[in-house]
Amino acid sequence: LPILLDGLRALTPGAAILSEEHGASAGSTAARWIIDPLDGTVNYASGLPMFSATIAYQERGETLLGLTHAPLANLFARYAKGEVPTVNDKPAKPSPIAALADAVISVVLTAHFTAAEVKRAAQIVERLGRQCRGVRIVVSGAYEMSLVACGRLTGFVGIKADVVSHAAATPLVRAAGGKVTRLDGHDSDDADFEK
Repeated sequence: LPILLDGLRALTPGAAILSEEHGASAGSTAARWIIDPLDGTVNYASGLPMFSATIAYQERGETLLGLTHAPLANLFARYAKGEVPTVNDKPAKPSPIAALADAVISVVLTAHFTAAEVKRAAQIVERLGRQCRGVRIVVSGAYEMSLVACGRLTGFVGIKADVVSHAAATPLVRAAGGKVTRLDGHDSDDADFEK
């Protein structure tokens, strides 16, 4: 990670950098890099392939570039403003499934949730489990959102979303034609993500 950070500082002097492992460094411009070098740490540590590395570049709060790489799951997702979003070099397109009964939805449920958050996530799993074709718990937000962008998952629910884990994939889903909303159905924005 230090080599990457040094390279980004050389590439974009003055840009701020927000990284899950290294925290935030201030910048002198309206640009910033958002990096999650290991989204899905428990999966990685357990030998499961559902983890990813992500990087996003923003100027004035708008994401211009987002990359998600899940090497063991063979997934590379790319968003660049004004270009066709891709997953594994193919144009990203969300699932056409419209009926919840046919949908496969991923839900985040982790050990770092509070007791109330665990209860809320379990209620979501229970409700979806009665109505969907399938519910999955993967816990690698950018990877899961990339799967939504290319139609492998119909949807993804995260009740405690953070900007570091989702900055690269949120614009990917939208550019592919999908939606990123709050649980009430309204479009989400950066204020909805934990910093």
